[in-house]
Amino acid sequence: MGDAAVTHRVVRGSLVLCLLVGITAIIGSCRSPSSLDRRLSGTAVSEVNDLKTDIQLLRRLNSMGLSLGQLKDLIPVVNQLCSLQAQYEQRKEGIVAQMVPLLAKEREMLISGRPVAAAVDRQLDALEAKAEEIEAELAGQQEAYVQKIRGILTSEQISRLAGGSNAHAQARELLMWLRELPSSSYADEAPVHAELLAVPELGLSAEVLRGIFETARNLPASEYASAEARLAERIAPLYRAADEAENRAIVQTFSNGRIAAILREKAEAMAK
Repeated sequence: MGDAAVTHRVVRGSLVLCLLVGITAIIGSCRSPSSLDRRLSGTAVSEVNDLKTDIQLLRRLNSMGLSLGQLKDLIPVVNQLCSLQAQYEQRKEGIVAQMVPLLAKEREMLISGRPVAAAVDRQLDALEAKAEEIEAELAGQQEAYVQKIRGILTSEQISRLAGGSNAHAQARELLMWLRELPSSSYADEAPVHAELLAVPELGLSAEVLRGIFETARNLPASEYASAEARLAERIAPLYRAADEAENRAIVQTFSNGRIAAILREKAEAMAK
């Protein structure tokens, strides 16, 4: 095969892997089995993975500071979203099941040194196209639930879920960097950064940013210590996740198969 054919095979392998991971993955990074995993039974490994998933989900939820009322409002929406996710996962499993014998046949041909049959390629291409259609259809169906969840959460809670807490850290780093620049460097860097970072629709024009930079730079150290959080809050929106990233965080968290039970348990604990 030529370079194009090799690239096609690599892309196909990536897609199949993504499908398989999408069906079986939990929140967290993929890793090779540890020595502990190998010593444990399959059931124990599953329990450990479930507990790790629960802990990560709980950390996300706790960082958001959900009220009892929000938990109760989320539960029915999340149940519907998880049900939708499960239906589409079943459809994807069907695609993967059809791919297995075709990929096994391709592997056998490659081991024997024979060229991969065009018919196998065509069938795999068709299955990949179906998988992409399923993913696109699922994303469209999820949108309505994402909007419902957005209506329950505050903008600050959504920002925290999407990693918005990092926005304040990034804002503080920028302000401290500007404070520590030599005067000649600051004169060059501050206007450039103000122009690059400006988002007028957020009320943060280049002129406004230059004013914030000047305030942060000129305050004595003792006064800056108490003013830093307020100044960082002013420019933190520049670093917060875009709507697309926020929606992705909402889907990843609230379509997880274990989230509904966790929400119920937290609501019960808060109601006591």
